[in-house]
Amino acid sequence: MLVKKDYSKLGWLFLIIVLCLFVVVIIVVGALYKESNDKSIPRMDIVLKNASLGEVNDNNKEIIYKDNTVTLSSYGKEDVFNSVELKGRGNYSWVVEKKSYNLRFPGKISLLRMGRHRKWGLIANYLDDTALRNDVGHYISNLMTNHPILGDYLELTIDGQDLGLYYLSELASIRKDFIDMKDPLGVLVEFDKVYCKDEEYYYESETLKDCMSLKDVVDDNNSKIAMDNFMDGYNEFEKMLIEGYYEDIFNLIDKESWAEYFLLSEFTGNIDAYTTSWLFYKNGTEDKIHSGPGWDFDAGFGNRNWGDWPDGFYDPNTIMARVKFSFSERGDYIEGKKMGCRYETEGNEMSLNYVSPIMCYMIDIPEFNDEVSRLYKERLMDKRDETLNYIRNRASYIREAAIRNNEMWGKGDFDKAVEYLVWWVDKRFDLFDELYGGKRTEFLEEPSEV
Repeated sequence: MLVKKDYSKLGWLFLIIVLCLFVVVIIVVGALYKESNDKSIPRMDIVLKNASLGEVNDNNKEIIYKDNTVTLSSYGKEDVFNSVELKGRGNYSWVVEKKSYNLRFPGKISLLRMGRHRKWGLIANYLDDTALRNDVGHYISNLMTNHPILGDYLELTIDGQDLGLYYLSELASIRKDFIDMKDPLGVLVEFDKVYCKDEEYYYESETLKDCMSLKDVVDDNNSKIAMDNFMDGYNEFEKMLIEGYYEDIFNLIDKESWAEYFLLSEFTGNIDAYTTSWLFYKNGTEDKIHSGPGWDFDAGFGNRNWGDWPDGFYDPNTIMARVKFSFSERGDYIEGKKMGCRYETEGNEMSLNYVSPIMCYMIDIPEFNDEVSRLYKERLMDKRDETLNYIRNRASYIREAAIRNNEMWGKGDFDKAVEYLVWWVDKRFDLFDELYGGKRTEFLEEPSEV
């Protein structure tokens, strides 16, 4: 017998399915819209297990506190992590009132949609009234280099104590998405003329006594061999540079990365440049020495809160590699010899304790200057509006949290500090467009007073 299908029932079933799918889509889209428009700052809560916050802050920064609990509330969800290690971080920044910390998780995790890492930094930005300089420095670095450093903001409490606004950052290390090295003698080195000798192991260069410490290595079993190999290459490079044998310099160092680091350090006006927090890496015996990536920008961008440097150091028209070696009170500036780049090293060893003249020598090399100009034109010159808008947008994002933070810690006016930062970066583009953008190629004259 022929049976006639009841299409009316199928129609109703189809309609119900469509309606269900429509509701699911509405829910998902609504959640995504809410998430994308959620302007609230994430929050991190840390519960210490074996010490109080006061004990952590009063003790040596190298003490590791284990078995802590970290709760991260972000993007409408809450993640809890156990067995997290915490220790202090920073050199000068460790002695100020608001401390920075390092976290080490049991395994690699992604925080605030950044890469998967075990180690993370909680940066206090205590001496930066904008709290933006590290973030903007990373942004500019990421425009220029192939070594992206990511970071984002959160508000932090430890054991229930509100500590204000922090910057959660990836840390410099050997890894696939930062510096990818495979050679067993691959090594990441930190140059530090100020604090290097506080490390258990450090290395000094032969001529200028530049001080280096091991930051990371591909194979822990080869740490000493890798550092010895690095220092052999650095000593040879340093000797050739000081003695003026420029022809073979770029057989020993990677020209592009050194020009990147110089351009990044100078554009950001980083007071720490050529003094501390300077990274190098070398991927085994056959590799050249690479400079950078850039790191630690809170003392840059004309930040007058950082120290008692002469006014010229904060001026947006200053080239740090020139001015740093023009102190009359240093006793090592030689009149008439390349604007202070030349040192009489014999008998003046103490004068080299805190600043290396390496980059001051490098910018006497025409080939190096050509590379700096090329990089500026290709990677940064047309990014003025983009960069200034980035600063303004990030300032808008953190404004309420930053104002609360500055009131909490007795810091300056956030809005005025941001206005100054925008002005400073805008003026910096003016200078670099002129120096390296083709309008003028000679360097600034040495200031008569520093």
